[in-house]
Amino acid sequence: GMALNQLGLVHMRLKEPESAQQAFEGALEVAQKSYPALTVDIYSNLGALARRTGKTASAMSYYRQSLEAAQSWSQPDGAEQALRSMAAIYLDAGQTDKAQRLLEKLKR
Repeated sequence: GMALNQLGLVHMRLKEPESAQQAFEGALEVAQKSYPALTVDIYSNLGALARRTGKTASAMSYYRQSLEAAQSWSQPDGAEQALRSMAAIYLDAGQTDKAQRLLEKLKR
């Protein structure tokens, strides 16, 4: 899981989105079975990839899954990252009120 996740990041940096997607999906499959806490990072990476390739709705969905996983596995840093990423999508879309509501959650 971890190696495939890293491979996905390499492909993402090399601007190879299809290969990155495959690596992240493989990592997710392995992590769900053997190391579910890693899904927080994998969903976040899938979200970042979707956002970079203009798939905003998919990105938001992946970030929500990352947030849910972070909350399930008591990973406050992962939850914060997911909320910030979701807020950034809202800001890009000019939906500052939605972004602000998400960022308010970080203060709690």
